[in-house]
Amino acid sequence: MKKNANKLTKMLARGREIGEIFRHFTMNEWIYSTANLAIIEKKLSKEERETFYLDVTLINWEQFLTHFAWGLKKYVLKEETDTPSNLKRLDVLSRQKNDDGYFLDINWAMDHGKNFQPSSSKIMTKHVLNSENVKRIIAKDSKNNLPRAQEICKTMFAEYNMKMLRIFAWGLHKTFKQIYEKVRKFMEIKKFWLRSS
Repeated sequence: MKKNANKLTKMLARGREIGEIFRHFTMNEWIYSTANLAIIEKKLSKEERETFYLDVTLINWEQFLTHFAWGLKKYVLKEETDTPSNLKRLDVLSRQKNDDGYFLDINWAMDHGKNFQPSSSKIMTKHVLNSENVKRIIAKDSKNNLPRAQEICKTMFAEYNMKMLRIFAWGLHKTFKQIYEKVRKFMEIKKFWLRSS
């Protein structure tokens, strides 16, 4: 029992350490305006666009997230980890069939549920800009901010990628499940210590 308590105490200490490391990023929120970037992108030539990747739709998000997670583990958490040079080996979606069912839950998440495809960004923008409240506010404004409202809608409404949404939801589920388990174990240890004191 004492060996198990020591192991759980170490796990809790590591959990607290990780919480402290990421506190700045989990307890704050930043909103960035991309208006200037959009203006710059419109002024770039074809050759410049190929050199300076300003279009986020061209990002290989699966590869980016693999490298991002590897970087967090290696440089922030200071843990030993393999390099992501062999992306196929790190791709949990293609690996999961060979891992004795370890990733069965992500397989389930990818294969179940309805594909949610919202209206296109053009249709959503049309609905918002044709709503009575928005029309009234734009009509009151002497600056005629319709182009600004259209730009805001363009930024807000995205085309969803169900595969990426499901992976993200799976990751959130795993994270919160681990947090819950650690809190539950911490409460068990606390009760044990209080009883033995």
